[in-house]
Amino acid sequence: MRNTLTTLAMLATLGCAPALAASAPASAPASAPAAAASAATSAAVPHRCGGIGFDGRAAMRRHAHEYNLGIWLTTTHAAYLADMPITVSRDGKTVAQFVSDGPLCYLKLPEGEYTVSSQRKGETRSVKMHTGQMNVYLRF
Repeated sequence: MRNTLTTLAMLATLGCAPALAASAPASAPASAPAAAASAATSAAVPHRCGGIGFDGRAAMRRHAHEYNLGIWLTTTHAAYLADMPITVSRDGKTVAQFVSDGPLCYLKLPEGEYTVSSQRKGETRSVKMHTGQMNVYLRF
């Protein structure tokens, strides 16, 4: 499944160029597949991950206003990543852990600064974020 998601993500990248979160069709089918976006709660932190393909990104954008932190998971060559383990911490304490269903994850957190990290092929990447930031990239 990871290869399929990576392939879809790379195809989507070719079609949408530099503005990853820019315009896309505003409608997604009512019966969009679960991989398009999934909402969940991890350690009392509501989050939603998805964004594979144009419909997936459109579905995510429709829910963006419900969250206050957004992160994109990509390679350094702008290929989207999915099935990534995400850890969110504040003041050295883990507040959420989950696996992304797509390259874009939104979270709803109390105001403050957080460290979001993930691992891929034995490497860990982290980025410091403040609530209100919706398009931060974690690149591998």
